[in-house]
Amino acid sequence: MFTLLLLNPFISFFAYAEEDYNWDDMFYYLSHGENNRLIPLVNKTSDFYFLDFFEDNVIWIKLEYDVNVNESWYKSNLELLNLTTSKRKLITNYEKNGSFISGPPKIYKNKIGWIKVNKKGFDINENITYEIWNYDTITENSTSLFNITNINFLCYNIDIYENYIIWACSHYANNQTFSKIFLHDIINNQTKIIHQTNNTIDSRNLAIHNNRIVWIESFSQNNKTMQNLLYYDININKTTNLLSLDIANIVSLEFMDNIIVWEYVIYDPISRIGISYYNLTSKTKYTLFYNQTDYSNPSLYNNHILFNYENSSNLPYSGLYIHDILTKSNTRIVYSIMIQNPKIFGTRIVFTIYLNFCFNIFLYDLNTDSDNDGVIDYKDIDDDNDGYIDDYELKSGSIIWDNKSLPKDIDLDLVPDILDDDKDGDNFNNTIDKYPENPDEWTDADNDNLGDNQEDPYPNDHDNDGYTDDKDVYPNDPERWKKEEKEKGFIPGFEIILLFISISIICFIKRKRK
Repeated sequence: MFTLLLLNPFISFFAYAEEDYNWDDMFYYLSHGENNRLIPLVNKTSDFYFLDFFEDNVIWIKLEYDVNVNESWYKSNLELLNLTTSKRKLITNYEKNGSFISGPPKIYKNKIGWIKVNKKGFDINENITYEIWNYDTITENSTSLFNITNINFLCYNIDIYENYIIWACSHYANNQTFSKIFLHDIINNQTKIIHQTNNTIDSRNLAIHNNRIVWIESFSQNNKTMQNLLYYDININKTTNLLSLDIANIVSLEFMDNIIVWEYVIYDPISRIGISYYNLTSKTKYTLFYNQTDYSNPSLYNNHILFNYENSSNLPYSGLYIHDILTKSNTRIVYSIMIQNPKIFGTRIVFTIYLNFCFNIFLYDLNTDSDNDGVIDYKDIDDDNDGYIDDYELKSGSIIWDNKSLPKDIDLDLVPDILDDDKDGDNFNNTIDKYPENPDEWTDADNDNLGDNQEDPYPNDHDNDGYTDDKDVYPNDPERWKKEEKEKGFIPGFEIILLFISISIICFIKRKRK
């Protein structure tokens, strides 16, 4: 049972089906940078892998397809973009020596860390050398900090904080798993092992902040795979088990101050993505949500968790959201699908979108105020101050930051027609209104395709039976006009007349016989 389930902010998101979504408008919306709400940083790159962001620097792994080596082989290099100078720099050049970067690179202040893998060919039994590298953005110097050579080793999970770099390595031998966590002091150039275990330290689940390290370990218990959340204090050299988890599919973890956030996958039987976080101060675990079908990539800064919400059955509500840990509220800040690698630092957010068959990197500032009304966009229900709330505009396909882009609204009640039960405002629901877009007409009794109010040439005889409505007991039935009528075609009182005639004839015949 989850400690706290925060699904309420999403319940209203699921009211409209996918066919209500304006896909053409979404691509226009993103291609034009949301009227400078989204600032394109890198456009139409061939491919990239992972992304990290700190202050003015954005780093990512640039992948290139190499048809000369192997159909599934990519050359990977580390690229740096400075947001202030707009200068891009290729930090590594592994195109000719067969090396590549393993796992996500990390950046903290002026220091960048990554794992370089040296491998010849594709045979799994060949020796592999792992190198831990550091790059200084001020001096622009790269330094190899540590080398690991082992036929069975797998190294991954690098993170960096101040003068520390940490990483994890595992290998499998003699039917046992061996895992180690390394801590390297850049200033003193010293490396030590702070943790060894026979459990598995999972990929992308290792982080450091404020001289504290957290990670996830997997282990088998009663034929079931379990996971533990562990914590190491560098100052006192002590490891503590914080939490035991009954799931074994945690795919990423981030840590800052007293908050640890992770993403997990559960199969039930289809895969479902969720996010949980743990507060070291209150020793409480919270579940942010568990209901999506694509990766959410949570990122953490102070009391905010940034995550991507994407659900194939609720695409109109896909986008980039921010969760306020203090208020337990979720707010969408960018609406889009195919968002990846979102990272937050201060008020700025960097993320990627797969758009027009290419990857693009965008920047968004949380302080953006499109209509200059003093309310920042992600907290403003009407970003462009055109009277239509953003949620309505998104559902109807108009642009939320452009006050000249308005949804179709016949009755001008500020509810777009696509969402309005009475589009023309004549107080007749669209489902029963013969003319749902004409406020002056709503019925057509004689089905002559002319409204009963103003367009009908016989406005006083709605059923066109020759009897005006004031004399017609059945003004909407062309086959009846008086209550005495029994069948179509009979004149009122004809039955009585016919009976009188019949009796008269019989009496006449009897007199004749006498």
